[in-house]
Amino acid sequence: IGFIGDITYCKTISDRYEGYSDALKSENIPFDDAIAATYHTKHKFYKMEEVKKAIENFPYIPEAIVCANDDIALDAIRCLKEKGLLVPEDVAVTGYDNVESLLQVEPFLTTVRVGNQRLGRRLVQQLCWRIEIPSIPREIVHICVEDRCRESSEKIV
Repeated sequence: IGFIGDITYCKTISDRYEGYSDALKSENIPFDDAIAATYHTKHKFYKMEEVKKAIENFPYIPEAIVCANDDIALDAIRCLKEKGLLVPEDVAVTGYDNVESLLQVEPFLTTVRVGNQRLGRRLVQQLCWRIEIPSIPREIVHICVEDRCRESSEKIV
């Protein structure tokens, strides 16, 4: 199972990569860094050519690719289709963020839904508290997410 995402870009993408690594370990799936494109790129894999280059640099096409977000996942699907591969029949693909406007793409993307409104409210609360009381201790806030299993990860046997 491969991974595409610039882990130097932000903590959330680094955290997603850590979750991917932990999941592989917990399921006793061998980790192969040759199919993990985690390096810094100029556009953080938000450009099709960067995703395409990452996939072309894989020594083999993995059974599945976990992408740091939905934009990367959709470009990965397009690149795989250009190579004549089918998603999910040949390669399963997942994203992250559940970007509603992207649901028009076939196959429907397996992703993770982040409660953006809830997250936004919590961030504004933090900002207001910090302005009002600058000395309050810093916090790490965890927001629950929901997986959205869709066709892009359904292996057809």
